[in-house]
Amino acid sequence: MKNIIKAAVCAALLGAGAQAYAQNEPMPLTDNGKHFLADSHISVSDKVLARFAAHPAITGEIPSPNSLQAQLDHLSSYQTAIPRSTQFVLSEFEFRVLTAYLDKPDDKVLAQFLAFYYLQDSLLKRRNVSGTQLKNSILADYFLNRVDDLYATEPWTERLKNRNEKKLNRYFNLEKAITYNEDHQAHLDFYNTFNYQEGERFQVAAALLDDFVNDPTNVFTGFLIKASNTWIGGETDFDDPSILHNFVIASYFSKHTIDRAQQMEQNWLQDPANDRFRLAPILGGLSVLDRGWLARVHQDQDAISALTDEHRLWREIHPLFHAFTVGLDFFEANDKFMEGFFAWGTALSTNCPEIRTCMDRPRFSFNILGMIVGYVDYLTKLGALEDARNLLQWQYAPQLEFNNWTLGQEAWQHRVDNLDAIAALYHNDDPSDDPNFFFVKTKKWGGKTSTCQTCHQAQERHWSDEDKATVIPHIDDILTIENWPLVSTTWYGAIKQPCHSLPQWQSKQSYQQGDLVQLNGVQYQAKWWTYAEWPAHSGQWDVWQAIGSCDASL
Repeated sequence: MKNIIKAAVCAALLGAGAQAYAQNEPMPLTDNGKHFLADSHISVSDKVLARFAAHPAITGEIPSPNSLQAQLDHLSSYQTAIPRSTQFVLSEFEFRVLTAYLDKPDDKVLAQFLAFYYLQDSLLKRRNVSGTQLKNSILADYFLNRVDDLYATEPWTERLKNRNEKKLNRYFNLEKAITYNEDHQAHLDFYNTFNYQEGERFQVAAALLDDFVNDPTNVFTGFLIKASNTWIGGETDFDDPSILHNFVIASYFSKHTIDRAQQMEQNWLQDPANDRFRLAPILGGLSVLDRGWLARVHQDQDAISALTDEHRLWREIHPLFHAFTVGLDFFEANDKFMEGFFAWGTALSTNCPEIRTCMDRPRFSFNILGMIVGYVDYLTKLGALEDARNLLQWQYAPQLEFNNWTLGQEAWQHRVDNLDAIAALYHNDDPSDDPNFFFVKTKKWGGKTSTCQTCHQAQERHWSDEDKATVIPHIDDILTIENWPLVSTTWYGAIKQPCHSLPQWQSKQSYQQGDLVQLNGVQYQAKWWTYAEWPAHSGQWDVWQAIGSCDASL
């Protein structure tokens, strides 16, 4: 029976091309060369394998990608075309299962299966560890945390989560020394790609992960991994499920970089001979965007609200930079629209000091054309059409260098020609046909995402090698944060209440009615006397009631 079930799961994953299952060999579940159980010594019970095999998203016919882009045709002329000469392609199987999960992120079986799936080629492998294995361990950690939040923890998921987190801890242990070098080859390749050669984005993202595996102490590598994945994920197609890869990795490294930057500042306060992380003041708002997308996927309203408050605190630290992130985040929300409007206005009304955030330099372009178009969008949605028209006359101001900003010209002209029609869509009481804000792209899951190239591609501007090599730090008043805002959610955008005061569940201890315990990040309450009954196995009519998720580290 055991071999029959394993063979059935293998066939379900592979379809008609399933390889034969040899009784005395590891089960070769494969997906485009991915071997399950081959050298990671991961196994699950027949019961779990049968549960996976019965799920329609795993066993059904493999469909062609289900694009819903046609539903957006009426918005196409309002959405800026973003250069993309390459595309990351998932296997048909992974495309289907990830799509099914994103369509229903509370599906416990899919969360369990995807954790199991990514662990097969993860840090749990005994050899040849690379950036790919690191990425897959982080993806598995995301799904195992989702398993906990969905109250689907079982002994095998707990075991795998503990093993995987121990492996991850080797790379993300904050007790390790911090290095700060911006001149790794992977860093230089990122800048060239980010500004000039967008077609190499996927190779650069992979190279940065490999670089981090080789030197996990370098905080700048972690930041660029976050940046590259936010960039790639933000510009994926409407219904491309690989966006989940990008925002999970970006969010994980966002939290890591914030922790490292805060630790660097503490070291600097003790001894000014130490370095501070020069990008520290912008980390919070960027992290909020990553975690906010995941929170919206999970439909976690408490997390979304907490992230909004956290975002406001980061804007107080660096108002000019977060004029962009807050303005981007609040444009769609009617209750925060005016707050976003005034935030965005600060970027245009403040005399730019000598700080990198509002300087047009090759390592961080400041697309003033895009900022003006964004403000036109705010004014149009507000109903201030004459102000919007007046602002569009800036096209003829020499200091704007309009002809150099190729990614914004079409969007600018479209607003000049169609401002009344655009305003009518904003004010017809049907939010589903609202045009896109200049800097965003519509997604099937998690709401709209930012498009980095509209800011950071060099476009028609030309820089000397000396300009490209020049690193401009923030001025000291901005660079030192001191009172860092508390990170309001988990790295994957979920609210967790502290449970460090609750005892861990013990199998050899009896519990009375009303007793509270914690297990795998979930708090439980006993409904009556119990002994040796695993809380995670309790259903509606069983002894333990799940009270909510929690985090012992808070």
